[in-house]
Amino acid sequence: MQNSPYINITKPIYEWILPFFSSAIFHGVAEARKSANAIRKITSDQGVDLFRTSDIQEEAIRYFSNLFQFSPVNHTRASISSLRSFIDFRCSNEMQANLLQQVTTEEIPNCLFSMPLDKSPGSDGFPADFYRLTWDIVGPDFVVQTKRKNANQILVIKGPI
Repeated sequence: MQNSPYINITKPIYEWILPFFSSAIFHGVAEARKSANAIRKITSDQGVDLFRTSDIQEEAIRYFSNLFQFSPVNHTRASISSLRSFIDFRCSNEMQANLLQQVTTEEIPNCLFSMPLDKSPGSDGFPADFYRLTWDIVGPDFVVQTKRKNANQILVIKGPI
């Protein structure tokens, strides 16, 4: 029981999977997944169904190459005042001042503990549940690092407000 890969969570993932690589079940699951994710047909802009792999590849390259190169022929630049007519919300001076305040020490754990368990509060990839379970150990450092990161963030506003 001690050598079971399901019990020993300190064992690296590749050591868990290694015994299963040679099994027919592993390869069957891998092939089924590969088959399910395959693109067998694509419809071109002209409405023609393409089935050959080379045709599908060419159509995908053509589509995505043209997608980001589109430039409308007849367009005019919108003025700031015309854009503001579409937006009802205005951020008052009081709201702006509130948004620029430093994050308090109490707000950080409150925010973290209100997050779903499987969501990551930062770029490190650790889920909120990790921080909750280890808060006594990592909590003070987490608060310091979060405050330091937020203090160094600068909001760049392009154009007139």
